[in-house]
Amino acid sequence: MSDILNNKKIIFIGNSFTYYGKTVIFKDYSVLEQEPRNNDDGYFYQLCKLKGADVSVTNWTFGNHRLEDTFGGYCQAGRPCDGVDHFSYLKDKCYDYVAIQESSRGEGDKIIGQIERIMKIFREANPEVKFLYLVHENYHHNK
Repeated sequence: MSDILNNKKIIFIGNSFTYYGKTVIFKDYSVLEQEPRNNDDGYFYQLCKLKGADVSVTNWTFGNHRLEDTFGGYCQAGRPCDGVDHFSYLKDKCYDYVAIQESSRGEGDKIIGQIERIMKIFREANPEVKFLYLVHENYHHNK
């Protein structure tokens, strides 16, 4: 594990399901700037450190948000961030790994479109980026 992840950057994109499991631990959906979301020391970081890997973890999760709220141009999550373009606050897009998680309210075809859009964004910054898709236990496929 330490050889694969040492000196790598990973970003977790999703909503509260990612941080309720403590993969990442920063939980404030109103903080939009990237700086306070860098260096998240949740369980993923702690496990890497325990195994000797020095990783940088960015937590781009927002409670009760869908992928289209954070990467669709403007937020419609019903929060104080309604109308905000979350993506515009993500200044660093060059990552080695991108872990994506969608809410259980997502619709199948829309999810695929959002994932493809997100993958394109990160591939433009790093053509070698690798992607992971996290499926939480409450996921219901709605088509």
